[in-house]
Amino acid sequence: MGASRRWMAVGVAACWLSVMSAARAETERLAQLWGGDRWLAGAGIDWSLVYTGEATAKVTGGGARSGANYRGDASLYMNLNTEAAKLWRGGTVVLHVQAQHGQTVSNRLGDFHCCSNITGGDFVQLAQLYYRHDFRGGHWLKIGKQEANDDFGGCDYSSMCTNSSAAFLPLMPLPSSPDQAWGVSAGVQATPHLSVSAGAFRDKFGHQPIYFAQPNLRYSVNGLPGDLYAGWWWDTNPYPSVNTVTPRTYGGSYGYYVSFDQKVACQGGQGDDCRGVGLFGHFAWAPRNRSTAHTGWALGLQWTGPLPSRPKDAFALAVFQVGFDPRAGLAYSTETAIEALYSAQVRPWLAAKAGAQYLIHPGGGGADALVLGTRFETTF
Repeated sequence: MGASRRWMAVGVAACWLSVMSAARAETERLAQLWGGDRWLAGAGIDWSLVYTGEATAKVTGGGARSGANYRGDASLYMNLNTEAAKLWRGGTVVLHVQAQHGQTVSNRLGDFHCCSNITGGDFVQLAQLYYRHDFRGGHWLKIGKQEANDDFGGCDYSSMCTNSSAAFLPLMPLPSSPDQAWGVSAGVQATPHLSVSAGAFRDKFGHQPIYFAQPNLRYSVNGLPGDLYAGWWWDTNPYPSVNTVTPRTYGGSYGYYVSFDQKVACQGGQGDDCRGVGLFGHFAWAPRNRSTAHTGWALGLQWTGPLPSRPKDAFALAVFQVGFDPRAGLAYSTETAIEALYSAQVRPWLAAKAGAQYLIHPGGGGADALVLGTRFETTF
């Protein structure tokens, strides 16, 4: 707890100093205040340093004792545009160095969903290093260490939520933060409305490959845009049986998922850029004989610009649930998380969030719990 309080103080102090140093500035990030990126832009390099700090507290519920935790993520992003650097057209080199510290409230709950999407141990790592080439016609190719959730299994309107299951459901072995993986992925734009993405990644332990394939359909309903994603995965690594009575090891596992984004209300602007309400949803399945959680679903909404005077603010409400294999020996067959969150865009380079999550049967055996949290994100 002492370390968490120290890191919390450091994060709050950094945020306060940032606000004081540029309270009247309307810059995209703080480096623009002193011209820190002008000479890099001339060489085709775009960069940002993003610090995300999160304080969460379990305020009700049995089991583990109540209390607060602080966790932070510092990420350096650098992109080299090969055309702007006068090298060749269509290329981008992406570098992401990531450091995390502290704990989340999930360390107290043992929940399957994980209340925070900045989770893991204390570490400093090369999170991403890849080359992307964009071809004519909308086709693309990526080679290197990458965040697979950028291209597989995700929804745009779920990105504001802090629960990990908003990005993708936990029964999928998707190489995602903090376990980004080396691999190759590609996309083919078959028609203006239909594309197909595929990827092969080394698993986080460096063993056998994991494969993903995902058709993507772009459509509109009454002029409001929507996206439908239907994917399949195959993990070639060994999977021990959930059934401990007659244990065995399977030669791999597989599963499928369906996700969607749909704008349902729009005011001002056009398409995805307008203020209004967007819906998102996930469904995923995996074989119950080799996965503790074999089904899962999520449904939610994001309301951008709920207040007329604050068009960049947003409100999100979502429900996430996983279903457990009865042979896993858990007390309950499901775990459910309900999240409500408000995000305020204080400055173009500073966002602050406050929200609550209610967990029902965390970990399949814990008592229901209420979690409160705040998060800030500063872009330097």
